Amino acid sequence: MSRTVTHSLLVPLTAQTGKENDVANFLINAHSIILNWPNIHQWYATRLTSTSPTQFLVLGTYPNDEARSAYLTGPLPKSLGENAPEILVGMPIHSEILSEIVAHNITKAGEGLKSGLSTGLKVSFKAKSGRADAVKKFLVEVALPLIKAETDTISWYALHWPGTEKFVIVDFFASDEAREAHLAGPVAAALIASIDENFTGFPDIARLDILAAKVEL
Repeated sequence: MSRTVTHSLLVPLTAQTGKENDVANFLINAHSIILNWPNIHQWYATRLTSTSPTQFLVLGTYPNDEARSAYLTGPLPKSLGENAPEILVGMPIHSEILSEIVAHNITKAGEGLKSGLSTGLKVSFKAKSGRADAVKKFLVEVALPLIKAETDTISWYALHWPGTEKFVIVDFFASDEAREAHLAGPVAAALIASIDENFTGFPDIARLDILAAKVEL
């Protein structure tokens, strides 16, 4: 039984040209801080595959809004802000990184810097006007039970941005083969089958490479 997490930060970062390794190293070095930071139960630092300029994505999960707010005033966001002019193209907009966790299924593949993970997916989609609640119901009642049957999908999060129709699914795997099997599996099929009814269009899919991860169950 994994910890209950209800709030999240999904933080996109774009590296300046020539600074890709600096951003990656910043995130890898942040891992030691994250391991000792209270009430951030899972944290994943990733690099998007084959993007230009190079993009990164960080997901953090929290038990409540207070824990998330405490993290945002802590040393890591401060350090990122201080380093941003030298390594990043702009900074994430605060209101755009705050999301709620609609559903999750969290297991653990191993220990170490990456917690046994190697790859991930970010699946972004938008609900049709007035269909946000229906999408939430789909994620909880249809997608989540299917995910629980996928033993090679190590962790799965369905996120929603309150007051909007924006949704993102982020999930993580121990191998490329597991990720590709998931993309060809029943969850993806159910999502595609519900597009006409619930979504404005086909989901945008980005593949992720894991740089570092913390997974508390």
